[in-house]
Amino acid sequence: MIRSVYIYLLTFCSITLGAQPYGTKTTTGSPIELIPELTIDGRFYPEFLLGEKFYNSQIEYRISDKILVEIQLFYSRYGIKERIRMPMLLKARISNNLYLVAGPEMEYDMGKEVDSSKPRLSLNSGVEYRRDDGFYINALFNYQLNNSNIGPQGNIGKSNMISVGSGIKF
Repeated sequence: MIRSVYIYLLTFCSITLGAQPYGTKTTTGSPIELIPELTIDGRFYPEFLLGEKFYNSQIEYRISDKILVEIQLFYSRYGIKERIRMPMLLKARISNNLYLVAGPEMEYDMGKEVDSSKPRLSLNSGVEYRRDDGFYINALFNYQLNNSNIGPQGNIGKSNMISVGSGIKF
């Protein structure tokens, strides 16, 4: 119950802290260089017909004008599959709107569908294109590092994956 309440609170809220663009000047004229942008975002789908649930939380921390760190948390339950997945991505801007993306990911099976004594450990790498109006598109390659029986995105067994995604940030 406490876990559900925590996930609801974490994913239901969307908070933006320190939202001034990097290098913005204060009323005194000094630049805000020590307050990088921190964004916390989340969404969830309420429990559906057969008990399916989905939660997604994301924390993005802008280290500098060209580098940011993104930590995501995904929880999903579909039938007997119950998974938690947590990628931690470093994004480096290489041109005006293009980022290189890389980082580790861990996925854990809570539904005991497979032998889940070992979480799935993998490495993500790819690119992301972001426009100033909030539109983005990305392509990632996910390479599994260990011999866990948990496959990516709900599959069973060792496997690698290519994913392509897009969205709009408001």
